[in-house]
Amino acid sequence: MLDPIKPHGGTLINRVLRGEEKEAAESGARELKKIVLNARALSDLELISVGAFSPLEGFMGREEYERVVFEMRLLSGLPWTLPITLAVDEEDAKELKEGEEVTLLEPSGEIVGLLELRERYGYDKREEAWNVYKTDEEKHPGVSYLYRRGEILLGGNVSLLKQPSLKGFEAYTLEPVDTRAII
Repeated sequence: MLDPIKPHGGTLINRVLRGEEKEAAESGARELKKIVLNARALSDLELISVGAFSPLEGFMGREEYERVVFEMRLLSGLPWTLPITLAVDEEDAKELKEGEEVTLLEPSGEIVGLLELRERYGYDKREEAWNVYKTDEEKHPGVSYLYRRGEILLGGNVSLLKQPSLKGFEAYTLEPVDTRAII
């Protein structure tokens, strides 16, 4: 059997909490400030946590975000073409303080993860659209999504407590570590 190629960045990231660590985190998460994630943010949380977005360990902070938007590279110099960010509206952002942990919820209210909030920052949506998608036309699905999301980005490492429900597709869902075991 051949060795699979190395993960992007050299290390397969795993931010999924299990066992006692998960139980302790879930218990504490009930007392923290909360953010409800939309479907895309839920997907990004899962992809970061299972290592599909290796070497990312969380949502991008300002410096990494700007490097990706303007140079298509992570701070490490690795190629990366799309910013992986968590947007909230200004009202929600006012309630959050850098350095605190925040509970991440599914739209149903179920706890799915935690964010170690490192920074909050504003961004220019039109500038991101032009640099990432090469258009500012709202007909483009990426631009349309970008224009509808919150005005403030939150950066910080994440932990996954519960994988989002993929009703009907559970048998087809493999994490990168599982896929690598098959190859």
